[in-house]
Amino acid sequence: MSFTRNSGRWLRGLLDNVVDEIVIVDGYSSDDTVEIAKSYGAKVFQRKPRGYVEPDRAFAIRQCKNDWVLYLDTDKRLNSKLKRDLRKIIEHTIESNLLSNND
Repeated sequence: MSFTRNSGRWLRGLLDNVVDEIVIVDGYSSDDTVEIAKSYGAKVFQRKPRGYVEPDRAFAIRQCKNDWVLYLDTDKRLNSKLKRDLRKIIEHTIESNLLSNND
């Protein structure tokens, strides 16, 4: 999940790191941000910028369908180790929930 505004030059690097679902709240970018996001299969919502991101962040979280949400600004990147560690945490949680449901 990310809030964008004229972030086209950074967006590909961010979206290359996303695993499952992509939700973008865009502040009516005038560059290619929306097109890039959609090319990655992102759900894109455009909302008027308010000068602070919290209402858009809350809106974006409500649009997410997964139980886990990772919020990243467009200038952030997940390195390989962090991606592996996050995936292990998620897989461990899923396995633990499956085992506890079988008891």
